[in-house]
Amino acid sequence: MFMRYKAFLIVVIVSVLCGVADPIHAQQAASVAPGQIQQPPEVKEFQGLEDQWSAAVMKNDQYTMEFLLSPLYVDISSNGDVTTRNQQIASLFQKGEEPVSMLQRVVTVREFGDTAIVSGTYIIKWRANGSVKEERGIFTHIYNRSRMHWACVNAQ
Repeated sequence: MFMRYKAFLIVVIVSVLCGVADPIHAQQAASVAPGQIQQPPEVKEFQGLEDQWSAAVMKNDQYTMEFLLSPLYVDISSNGDVTTRNQQIASLFQKGEEPVSMLQRVVTVREFGDTAIVSGTYIIKWRANGSVKEERGIFTHIYNRSRMHWACVNAQ
């Protein structure tokens, strides 16, 4: 009799757990849009920084760029040009090439203490001589955290 009671109790517990697990799983699945993968928190965090960067370039926002780029920042462009933080900020105000759109998508983030390596893809469109040009590529941004703030120190 004890064995039947024990078996019955196990069936009841498993049934209850399955009944509770299904609504929880359904609720979690409903929070993620169909076809969309839930991103790790560090990818979300750095995607936010990259989105701020793109918006600052589009708005010629010097102050946001100063916030996002470390004073030690160095950039190596796809054609091999090397620029500093100040040169990047000054380029926001140069006439001739106007940004049309800039999209950066973070693919991976690897953190090593106060250093993070962020890799992703980008699409930049700009207007030059009356026509719109587009550049697509990959990027690696190296961030350093100081006083609870991430700032980019190197970009390729």
